[in-house]
Amino acid sequence: MGAPSVSDQIELERLIDQYGHAVHLKDPALWGGVWADRDDCHWDLAGLKMDGKQTIVDFWIKAVDGFGWIWHVAPLKWFEVDGDTATGVCYLREEFTRADGVRGSLTARYHDRYVRTPAGWRVLSRRLEVLDRG
Repeated sequence: MGAPSVSDQIELERLIDQYGHAVHLKDPALWGGVWADRDDCHWDLAGLKMDGKQTIVDFWIKAVDGFGWIWHVAPLKWFEVDGDTATGVCYLREEFTRADGVRGSLTARYHDRYVRTPAGWRVLSRRLEVLDRG
């Protein structure tokens, strides 16, 4: 694994930004578009584990229904690339309101694996490590 090319860095950063933008919009097609179209996709949401893109997207749709607005940003990203695979660490901050109006926040780190597809880089697996909840 090594440093990404400039084009890979830009594409991987855009992928992470798409993820956050889709969270803001609660847009399942845009959010689902960051995941590889593979059954071996894996999401570990701080211990809640699920496999398969459709399972992941279906869960996310139900989960975001429990929120009013969500502000999700990943200001720090670090990628290592090896051919058509990559790993990454993304630090994130979320501010949100739940559907009942209660405000909350999350500071966390994603540990990711990516795969290059004909459509570009996609998330193959993502593990959320919670650093702080507010």
